[in-house]
Amino acid sequence: EDDSVSYEPAPDFARDTVLAESKYSSLIERQKREVDAWEQRDLRFVRFPPSLKYTHEELPTLSNEELEKLRKARPASLADAMEIQGITPATVIQLYRHITGRGIAPRKGDEVITQSTKNK
Repeated sequence: EDDSVSYEPAPDFARDTVLAESKYSSLIERQKREVDAWEQRDLRFVRFPPSLKYTHEELPTLSNEELEKLRKARPASLADAMEIQGITPATVIQLYRHITGRGIAPRKGDEVITQSTKNK
């Protein structure tokens, strides 16, 4: 009687999924922490500077589709951007980083308005 167990090789998609999850797990965890911090600080009230251009030169990490949706909608704040269908939390975080200087600094004369500066 043969008690040996034979295994079939895993399908390519399963192998690719495991590799992607292991490769990007730290990035995914960082994004989850950023979203949690975002929700705790209620940064929805951050307003976009009027000079913000939705181009790859200004926002190189965003897809063409995301840039097109943002150009069309011209959201005034992060809260407005979050309402646009197809704009992900990661996109909103990239917008936040960009306008607060974690991407590139706002232009002279632009004011980034947050809830704390709004009440002053």
